[in-house]
Amino acid sequence: MPAALKLGPVAEDRVACFVEAHHRADMKPWTSTVQQARTCCAHIDRAGGWNSMTFDQQLAATRRAPRFVAWLLTTGRLQADAAVIVAADLRLGIAARRWNPTGHTWFVEACAPLQLSTEDIALQWSTLAKITAVTGAPAEAVTVADFESCRAQLLAAFERRATPAAGRNIASIFHRLQLTLFHVGQFDTHRRAASKPPVSVTGWAVVAPALAATSPKSS
Repeated sequence: MPAALKLGPVAEDRVACFVEAHHRADMKPWTSTVQQARTCCAHIDRAGGWNSMTFDQQLAATRRAPRFVAWLLTTGRLQADAAVIVAADLRLGIAARRWNPTGHTWFVEACAPLQLSTEDIALQWSTLAKITAVTGAPAEAVTVADFESCRAQLLAAFERRATPAAGRNIASIFHRLQLTLFHVGQFDTHRRAASKPPVSVTGWAVVAPALAATSPKSS
């Protein structure tokens, strides 16, 4: 039998919390799952922290211990770029429902008056879980700025992955999620931020020269 992997105190505590979370959820922490968590912690520590790892290193660590990384992300212990989440195909909706039951209950109750289907609530919750994983903000505290930033990052990640159909699907879910968060009072707008400032803000300099030349000028 190989010697037990030695970890620093912080990593040991992290793994212990992961195991305890399984017990609280009435789940068995399988030996293989715990070993994956310990190995993932060792790779992160050896690299000098998650943010010191390259994209390929983060992706490899995530793929080797998906349940552990999903737990870190959905409990606010780690933030990851959208590119890593998409490339690793992390299904954070289920993990966030399991490890963040309070947030999930809040969202389901908030959706109740809107009479959304169970499937749509699950899709929107999964997308919200991705936003919290990228930003570190609790589901109940995601801002419009968080939302817009993550939407752009996730759509770009799907585009790089060459999965346009998935990208269109996530864009549609983002639109419905924005409507939901607006109706529950978390957002003050249900409209997508304009990609370009209006002419009233930028002036005629950004308009095509021919059109600008025919526009009335102020005296």
